Amino acid sequence: MTQIKDDILKAIPSKLSPSQLAEFTSSKKELDNCLKPLGSSVDKVIDKASTPLSAYLNNDYTKLKKFAADTTKKTGKKCNATLEEMYKQACPLLKEDYVRKGVQAVKPKLTAQEWKCLQDKGAKLFRWNRYA
Repeated sequence: MTQIKDDILKAIPSKLSPSQLAEFTSSKKELDNCLKPLGSSVDKVIDKASTPLSAYLNNDYTKLKKFAADTTKKTGKKCNATLEEMYKQACPLLKEDYVRKGVQAVKPKLTAQEWKCLQDKGAKLFRWNRYA
């Protein structure tokens, strides 16, 4: 999960427009400022969330990984060439109930104050209240 976190954080600047990147950076700074008095940070919250989130996602991740391997083997396509097929498999999973269960798996691992910071300062990044 650490590798995934690092990859996502490294990729963000190349995936966002300059205005989106500025908004993301501002939101992350506000969130870090809220978490700092608690002895926490965005990175620490991500680390705390990674174990329950990994456990929750593992079964579907394993299925998608097998589907990708089978698809590349069957079609002879390279990994990137199978993205359309992967999206068709993954997108139906990303329904509100699925996301809610993922959020609910993470919430007990955070302190009440960390959760409040996420809701208050991270609302521009994610609609926490919708899934809490």
